[in-house]
Amino acid sequence: MALRLETAIAGTRLRWPGTYGVLLLLVIVMLVESARAEDSDEAYSATVKVDAMADNAAAARELARVDGQKRAL
Repeated sequence: MALRLETAIAGTRLRWPGTYGVLLLLVIVMLVESARAEDSDEAYSATVKVDAMADNAAAARELARVDGQKRAL
């Protein structure tokens, strides 16, 4: 009974599992980053500082909101 001869290059077998591992890691990183990008609420937001004074807190809040919207626009 004769054994089949195989051509073997030193290190070839060890390279392939590492390559698949790197590709798998790359795919996982891409999926995580795309999930983070979708979770971002701040795509269309801006911080605008305003200060308003009125007779009561509700009126001051409303004046500040309107002024902030105008400044942000």
